[in-house]
Amino acid sequence: MNSQTINFEPMSTRLEALLRRPINTKGHRDLTVTGCGQSFVAALAISNANSDIFLKLPHLVILPDQKLAHQLIEEIEFFDPSINPIYLPPFDISPYSGLYPRHQNVNERMRWLYRAQHARPSDVFVATIESLLQKTVPFKFLSDKTLHLKTQGPLPKNFALILASLGYQPSSIVEDCGQFCIRGGIIDLFSAAHEQPVRMELFGETIESIRFFNPVTQRSNPETLPAVAIIPPRETVLDDDSLEQTLAQFKAQIEGRPVPFAETEEMMRALRLKQYFQGLDFLLPCFFKKLESPI
Repeated sequence: MNSQTINFEPMSTRLEALLRRPINTKGHRDLTVTGCGQSFVAALAISNANSDIFLKLPHLVILPDQKLAHQLIEEIEFFDPSINPIYLPPFDISPYSGLYPRHQNVNERMRWLYRAQHARPSDVFVATIESLLQKTVPFKFLSDKTLHLKTQGPLPKNFALILASLGYQPSSIVEDCGQFCIRGGIIDLFSAAHEQPVRMELFGETIESIRFFNPVTQRSNPETLPAVAIIPPRETVLDDDSLEQTLAQFKAQIEGRPVPFAETEEMMRALRLKQYFQGLDFLLPCFFKKLESPI
């Protein structure tokens, strides 16, 4: 009886072969792949891709809902733990619910926006339709508000005031995103641009070293970082540049609505004093003349 060997070509190799032609077409910059019924198929293709088609470009995966988005992220990390997908969450509650978006969701949105602006080859961005439809800060705003500090570089003057103007809160111990602590020649800071807080050790006004540290144990990692990015921890920033416009827009939007007078006055007072309060993130349209899409 004759035996026959059948060679099966890996799915990721076949997919790369299908994508190579449109990618290499002159003038073709964007490519959309649709019709993937199961998230694990996309996860397998992304995690096993070895060609320059995948390795030289960032990727955006859009899913119908948050459940599938989290499922895809888990599957990608299962197939390749070295890949760290970047997730864009929507606000998890309605502005009319009387509740407020989770602090973590607000921080993750800013991290996604920053990473998208500085996308690197093979980065994997994950988003839902809802999260992409939710308007956000203009591209130029985030770019202007981003501060990069380098090892062996100078520490900006009035650094604590700069952090406060971006929306960071002083704390005795840095555990959550948006906090900072200055103790002599050591500065702890949890920037929204990174998944871990950083510890900067100073020599005079020079940054001698930058390291990630564990927010639970407060122990620094042994590896040093060449630089750290500092971005606003939330989309709403209370600064002098936008305060008057924010107050005017808030007054216009609140006029004629059944909002208790005492509550309105309390929010107005907090805005004038540049005090952050729960629910401020829902007032994002008051901060800018025009919001933009995350992509």
